[in-house]
Amino acid sequence: MPTVERTNGTTLRSEGRRPFAIVPAASFTSLSRWTVATVRAALDEHESGSFATSALLAEAVVRDPAIFSALQMRATALSSKAGLPFAVEPSEGVDDRRAASIANDVEDLWWTIAPETEVAAIQRDAIMLGVAVWRDDGSFVEGEWVPRMRRLRPHGLRWSDFENCYRYIGADGIDHVVTPGVSGWGLHAPHGGDSWMFGAIRALGIPWIGGVGAIRDWFRSSEKHGMPALAVEEPFNAADDVEGSDGATSSQASSFYADLRKLPQESLIRLPQPDSKDVPGWKAYWLELRATYDGFQKLVTELRRQVTSVLLGRDPDASGSKVGGDGASLLERVRGEYLAADAEGLSTAIREQVLKPWIVRSYDPTRPELAPWPCWDTRPPVDLAERAKVLLTLSTALPGLRAEGVDVEPILEEFHLRRSGPPMAPAVPAAPKAPVKGRFAAYRGKTFLRAA
Repeated sequence: MPTVERTNGTTLRSEGRRPFAIVPAASFTSLSRWTVATVRAALDEHESGSFATSALLAEAVVRDPAIFSALQMRATALSSKAGLPFAVEPSEGVDDRRAASIANDVEDLWWTIAPETEVAAIQRDAIMLGVAVWRDDGSFVEGEWVPRMRRLRPHGLRWSDFENCYRYIGADGIDHVVTPGVSGWGLHAPHGGDSWMFGAIRALGIPWIGGVGAIRDWFRSSEKHGMPALAVEEPFNAADDVEGSDGATSSQASSFYADLRKLPQESLIRLPQPDSKDVPGWKAYWLELRATYDGFQKLVTELRRQVTSVLLGRDPDASGSKVGGDGASLLERVRGEYLAADAEGLSTAIREQVLKPWIVRSYDPTRPELAPWPCWDTRPPVDLAERAKVLLTLSTALPGLRAEGVDVEPILEEFHLRRSGPPMAPAVPAAPKAPVKGRFAAYRGKTFLRAA
């Protein structure tokens, strides 16, 4: 088997076109040793389908408060009991009564099948790396087998181009073939083929390491320039030896400097004056060091904006126009689309790889389609004050629309409004205007064949 030398001196085993790491590189074991070069090397390996070092990088970037907060916001929305509203919906188009009964069983056992901690960890891996892996670690409950998802650390996962499959090296050292839904293996690849190419770590790695350097330099600059220096003007005849070994003059200087060293604790200092007013005496004053922090602050702010945009799909400093009439802004709608995609992808993965095998094993070996759907409600909450304004405007507009012959029933349905009485009879439509015929009106709807 050929080998590939890595930039840090470690060796990769090559398989097909994509190399993969057997063990994580020693230089990546410490989260504090990341540099621009090692981040780029980890991202290169990630893009080749090996997640050994990019998984470590994904663990390191969570040190950033902005990344931690945004990542937790998305992950816990689907894993916390206090997160998005959740329900298990029965499969449609099959035996309705049996599908409903199975859905009730799954909902009763949901937090056993998919514990909050495991779902959150799987979702974090899927967001950061674009792929997550788990095993069925189920057990018997009242004599019946119940599956349980157990997330595996993604460091041992890789894609094999040669075999066109994922492989996983576990703690047992065995190189497993990962077949989702078979032999207890589960794999969440929310972006389909080459899902790892859409992992957030590819967009976060460089901004994160840039922010680490910017904050480090900011701290160093603040430490250097943040405390003023004490400038001392000495008389011309002051002794060079301030330790007091050359007589009274140097003793006086030593006492003076000793008082200066007490300044952090005491606010009073004696300034000895000469006998003659023509001879300048001792003077001490604070020398404020000149420095500006605008560059550091702007850089850190920009990098934080980038990581928040990557993870939440919105610019935290931008403002969106109101849309739709429910008070949700355009930016919040985009953020909701991120959550909706997370929920739909995870729901499909769990149904296909966990619930269907369970139905075949414990309910009906010929009816996997009886498996229910885990459903999260990702619709944003309605702004009631804004909706009240929209309804007031709507109530004013409806009579005029009806007078013009417009059927208002679809409008009421669009705003989820139900009439308490019988439907309104449509008004007599106005006489239609003669249509204006275009130049090619005679050819409308016809299909033409290009001449040979």
